[in-house]
Amino acid sequence: MKRKKTSSKELIQNIIVQIVVYLLLVVAGFAGLLFYTAYRNAESHEVLFNYNIDTEQSNPVFVKIEKGEGWISEDMFGCQYEFVVENNYKYPISKWTLTIPVPEGCYIDSDWEGDWSLEDTVLSVVPFETNEDVEVKSTRKAGLVLYMPEEQDLNGVIIRYRVHIDYPETVMFKILVALFSFGVASLIITILVGAHINRFEREHNSYKTVVNQALRTIANIIDTKDEYARGHSLRVAIYSKMLAEKMGMNEFDQERIYYIGLLHDVGKVGIPNSILTKPGRLTVDEYEIVKRHTQMGAQLMEGFTTIKGAENGIKYHHERYDGTGYNEGLKGEEIPIEGRIIAVADAYDAMSSKRCYRDILSYDYILNELKINAGTQFDPNIVKCMIELIEGGFAPVSAAEMMEFEI
Repeated sequence: MKRKKTSSKELIQNIIVQIVVYLLLVVAGFAGLLFYTAYRNAESHEVLFNYNIDTEQSNPVFVKIEKGEGWISEDMFGCQYEFVVENNYKYPISKWTLTIPVPEGCYIDSDWEGDWSLEDTVLSVVPFETNEDVEVKSTRKAGLVLYMPEEQDLNGVIIRYRVHIDYPETVMFKILVALFSFGVASLIITILVGAHINRFEREHNSYKTVVNQALRTIANIIDTKDEYARGHSLRVAIYSKMLAEKMGMNEFDQERIYYIGLLHDVGKVGIPNSILTKPGRLTVDEYEIVKRHTQMGAQLMEGFTTIKGAENGIKYHHERYDGTGYNEGLKGEEIPIEGRIIAVADAYDAMSSKRCYRDILSYDYILNELKINAGTQFDPNIVKCMIELIEGGFAPVSAAEMMEFEI
């Protein structure tokens, strides 16, 4: 019946694993960004400018021709041309080149800011290394003096260039840095918090072990008053915890009910052994003395406030659901839940254990007794849970299971 609990150590480990996976995803994002920028930087762009049509600058990278005053020399038209590359793109560009169609018979007289060449009717320029990068919102120039047979406007300029994306300057890089920083900070905080929680949990478990052992010792002392009742308090505690779990109570309340179960018969320390171990039927006076153990136990535990509801479980576990029990004749849900749970657990262990006046009752007899007394002696909902435990094989518990049981 014991349900595996997720310890704080396992919880911290799960969180750390999730954070590490998150960081790996962010690192994958960095790798993707690097791949993207490398791809974009290696990609060549080409734009053709037809100045007869392109009256406006529609492309973010634009080539403007600045033409000087022409002259005639030896029947050739000479003129100075400067080609201005304007970068209005959001990233710098680099490794730009120009090719310009020209008429037949042209030749280059002089040039600057680039390596110019003329093959047949194609004029081209590769800028010098110091001139090949064009920053955002800036320009680069390359010029020459060109002679041609007659004056003619140059048109059909083609520029080829590459975009230079510096990934640390991208918005995505800054987002990834923020996400990575958040992940690292979360990892460090989780590790530090986990270390504190683990230390606290070790201390808490140590204290809990001390409490459990101390209360078990008290329960053993109580049970030694009757050799047939040995282990009774521990079994009632175990069944009570199982019932609390079956009823959907949280782990804190399950643990609390368990401890109350260990102490439910503490009042029997004031009952004479001769009555507790009497093999025959008790007299009316003897039964009245036995009934006092719930009140005596409650008085003993009156100042014991560490375990919430301890007095309720000790004082009221012999109340009956129909109101005919003792000490106060409470009825139904007037009886505290601790008393109602322990009443069922106590009665089941009494029937499934050997007593000085009888042997262990049969499986069928016990089930029948629980069913008959549901709604009269016992809370019917708790009886239903007890029957499910019995039919599921979780009760009764063996001596070995009692020894191995951990709260």
